[in-house]
Amino acid sequence: MHIENGHGLLRHCCQSGILTLVQAVDKKFDATVLFPSRAESLTSAEKLRQDLWDLRQWLTDVMANRTELDSNNIIERLVSFRENSLRSLMYRDWEEFETFSDALSIATSYIEMRTHIRKFVSFLEMLIQEVSKRSVFQDKQVHA
Repeated sequence: MHIENGHGLLRHCCQSGILTLVQAVDKKFDATVLFPSRAESLTSAEKLRQDLWDLRQWLTDVMANRTELDSNNIIERLVSFRENSLRSLMYRDWEEFETFSDALSIATSYIEMRTHIRKFVSFLEMLIQEVSKRSVFQDKQVHA
């Protein structure tokens, strides 16, 4: 897994360097001409950002309802995110995501659950900002 992630980072770094050089000469150059996988990366990043936002919004709605928090529903939602979107996060964020998930799954009181949800929502907001900084979004803005 580490080798695969390292390879992906190195490939992305090389592609970004090449694109920066080319776009220094031609600002409107389409990155997908050289690297078609960049379009897939954009789609993947957009889906990840939307999934993070949806999870954040769902947790915010759960807290706003002020009814008894159902830890089973929360765990199911986190498992669904983990199975569908976690692999699109940067590897370094997995551990913190898992830490928040674990804290929510073992919370025993209403106040403890709400505290962990608030912290998790803040973490998700930070992740959304970080995902939005990905270079594929910067490439999209250059061509828009």
